Amino acid sequence: MATRTQARVAPWKKQEVQELVDLLREHSVVGVARIDSLPSQQFQEVRATVRDQAQIRVGRNSLIERAIDELEDERDDLADIKPFISGQTALILSNENPFNLFTTVEESKQNAPANPGDVAPKDIWVEEGDTPFDPGPVVGDLQKAGLPAKIEGGKVVISEDELVAEEGDEIGADLADALSRLEIHPMIVGLDLRAVWEEGTVFDRDTLDVDQEAFVDDLGAAHGRARALAVEVAYPAASVLPELVSSSAAEARSLALEAEYPASDIVDEILARGHSQALALAGQLPDEALSEDVQDQLGAQQAQPTPEPDTEDEDDTEAEEAEDEDDDEGEGEGEGEEVSEEEAAEGLGEMFG
Repeated sequence: MATRTQARVAPWKKQEVQELVDLLREHSVVGVARIDSLPSQQFQEVRATVRDQAQIRVGRNSLIERAIDELEDERDDLADIKPFISGQTALILSNENPFNLFTTVEESKQNAPANPGDVAPKDIWVEEGDTPFDPGPVVGDLQKAGLPAKIEGGKVVISEDELVAEEGDEIGADLADALSRLEIHPMIVGLDLRAVWEEGTVFDRDTLDVDQEAFVDDLGAAHGRARALAVEVAYPAASVLPELVSSSAAEARSLALEAEYPASDIVDEILARGHSQALALAGQLPDEALSEDVQDQLGAQQAQPTPEPDTEDEDDTEAEEAEDEDDDEGEGEGEGEEVSEEEAAEGLGEMFG
C-alpha cells in the first residue's frame, strides 16, 4: 500500500514564522512597506531614523502571510493587510499612531541619483546658470541629454531653464549621466509604506497621506462653527453651558427690569429707577406743592456738575446754524417785508372797490 509523505518544513522557516508571530503580538500597529528599489545603505539609515518609533523586519512574503494566518483568531481582520504584500516586503511594527508613523517614514526618505530606466517621481528641471565644467566634450554630452549647454566666458553654462523629464517619464542613460554629473538627484528613496493595520482597521496610503497641520486647522474651524451653532440654538452641550446660562441670565434680568418684576436681585434697581422718574415729575411742579425733603433732593440733583459739551460738536452746531441763517436770508431775497393785516385789508379794498 502506498503511503503519503508529509512535506518537511525547514526549521529556519518555522523559527522565522514564530519570530514574526511574536512581533505581531507585541505591536498594536502593523505596516506593510516595499523596499524593492531601496539601496542597502539607505535602508540602514532609514532603519536607524525610525528606530525609536518602529521596528522594521524583512522577510519572505510567504512566511509573512503564514505568520498573519497564525494570528487569525487573535488579531481581528489582520488578514486584510495581506493584499498589500507584494514585491520585496518589510513589516513596520510599532505602537505609534498610524498617521504619525506614516509621517516619520515619509520624512526619512532621501534624494538619490537617477539610474537608467528609473521613472521620474516628479517634473525634473535643470536651471539656467553656470556649471562646474571647463569647455570640452562635456558640452556635447549635455546637449545629447537634451540640455541647452554652451560655452560662455570660458565656462560651460546652461543657457535657460529646461524641463528634461516630466513626472512618469522613463529616464534614459544619457539624461541619468548628465543629471549625475550636475549633482542633480531627482529620485526619492525610502520605505514605500503601502498600508497600516490598527485594531481591525486598515489605512491605505491615500488615507494616511494627509497634511496634519491643515487637518488641525480645519478641525479647529469646524469646532468654532459647531460651538456658534450650539449657542445659537441653545443646545445644552457641556462646553457651551456656561455661556448659555450667562446669556439666559442677562436676558432674564433685562426682561424683569422692562416688566418691573420685583425679583430680589433687581428690586433696588427698579426702586432707584422709580425714584428718579418721581423726581423728574416733581421738578415740573411749583415749589409750594413740594415737601422740603423733595425740594432738597431736587436741589441736590441740580447741583451735580453737568458734563462739559464737546467743543467739536458745538463748532459743528454753530456752523450748521450759520448755514441755516444764510439759507433763510437767501429764500427771503426779492419777497419783501411781511405785510400787516391793515395793509392787506387796504389792498383788498382797492382791488374790489
